[in-house]
Amino acid sequence: MVAVCALVATCKIAGYSRNIALLILMVAAAQLTDCLSENYYGISQRYERMDRIARSQILRSLLSVVFLAIAVHYWGNLLLAAAGLLLGRAVILFGYDAAKSTFALSAAVPTLAVGDDTRAKAIPFVDRIRPSWDLRNQMRMAWIALPLAPLPC
Repeated sequence: MVAVCALVATCKIAGYSRNIALLILMVAAAQLTDCLSENYYGISQRYERMDRIARSQILRSLLSVVFLAIAVHYWGNLLLAAAGLLLGRAVILFGYDAAKSTFALSAAVPTLAVGDDTRAKAIPFVDRIRPSWDLRNQMRMAWIALPLAPLPC
């Protein structure tokens, strides 16, 4: 949200037209879907299902390019092309990456499954896409990632 607010503020300060600002926000939303997909890739990677990640990236790229090309060819509108890009990525995010099968991976690998195996298959769609914030986990991840941050000059 901070990045989106910064983009909106930058568009206002720079005096971009409404169409250019919408185009920038559309591309930002497409990038956001990529970031969300990468969270689901983490689940697949944890259970060594790299084939799911590869399939997702191939489908996402193909669908995005097809929607983008259709929009450019038939309407010649860059804003609609960016909407096609976003649509292709969102379809794969919600239709494949956030699917029940991603969450059922823990049940498919008995040595790595924890707790009730049927619970992973019964997670409702809203719960699969809702962010889960645990400040303690966030702080642990930040502490682990701290050495990767560049030092200021």
